[in-house]
Amino acid sequence: MRALVIDDQLEFFDSIRATLSKSGFVPDYAPDLSSAQKSLSERNFDLVLTDLQMPPGSWGGLDVIRMVREVDTVVPLFVVSGKGSLAECIQAIRLGASDYIQKEVFAADFLERARPRFARPYAIECYPSLLAYLFRLFEEEQQEYAKARRLLDVYENMVKLLSLMIMAEQLPKAGDPILVLLERWDVTRPSLGRYVSFLFESLGGGWNGRLLSALRESGLVRLRADCDRLTKCRNEEFGHSTVLSTSRAVEVVETFSELIIRLLNVVSFLRKFRPFVTQTLQYDGTSFAAKGKLLSGSNLHHPVVTMTLKQPVPTGHGIIIVGDVVTADLHPLIQIVASRTGNWDVYKIYDKLGKNGIEFDVIPK
Repeated sequence: MRALVIDDQLEFFDSIRATLSKSGFVPDYAPDLSSAQKSLSERNFDLVLTDLQMPPGSWGGLDVIRMVREVDTVVPLFVVSGKGSLAECIQAIRLGASDYIQKEVFAADFLERARPRFARPYAIECYPSLLAYLFRLFEEEQQEYAKARRLLDVYENMVKLLSLMIMAEQLPKAGDPILVLLERWDVTRPSLGRYVSFLFESLGGGWNGRLLSALRESGLVRLRADCDRLTKCRNEEFGHSTVLSTSRAVEVVETFSELIIRLLNVVSFLRKFRPFVTQTLQYDGTSFAAKGKLLSGSNLHHPVVTMTLKQPVPTGHGIIIVGDVVTADLHPLIQIVASRTGNWDVYKIYDKLGKNGIEFDVIPK
């Protein structure tokens, strides 16, 4: 995870770097509003810390808070001030700050006030609904075996979603039919282990794209060993003939709960990669108004919204939007269809290449 510290005194940034690093953050520094704005436009941050008493004006930190909330509505944003009055701290929170930390006792206050924000995926409701929905089921599950199974479902589908999004991002550049590419990428009948290998090979390879850039910045590459542990648990303990005891199921949840939350927080950039299914498209001579379903949140009753886009998109396809730019067409690897028994949506996720073409896993069943 990455933290941005905005303060006109470099000495303070230097004094807190060790605390941030020990808590799992890669710290970046911005001395003023314009530098902070540039940093936020170029990369994803999981935590923002800003001084209050700094230029421009006596309380320039309030301008920083306004700017940050225009760019990112969910990132944890903390005021760090040694001289701010209670009135300014209250104003900061009203403008969108999450809380405040005192400079004089930064380490203790950070652990007490800021670190708990990451005890669960802080931006999960803005993630693609495939992951947010599965994570909600995991949190709500009470039966021991089912909870362990749901935890691994979250992991497995996170790996699959990232891999399929990478494939979709590369399809226009590859130039060959999808069936040929699936053969070339050795994913005609991919196991979870193959998906993991594909994901990390892509991070280290020569491909480019917005998603891959965000993944490389995220630090996911440092968690390969952790992913291998989860994959091994999924394959060895939840195979077709495996019977898991209640005590072992509890142990699996206790062992891997913190790790799955860490993984989801590491890929928090997904909140900016918005899956969308276009239903209708209109052009006003300047831009395209796409009406359809935004596939985010933990409820599969997706809201109908209108997105302004720079380019036309095919109706009925799932696409990925960053800002007002379409970065990938997920069809045919991921499809979203209406449920037969209710007014929610169902994900059809690429499973394998069969005799009659692409076959899918369906979530929920």
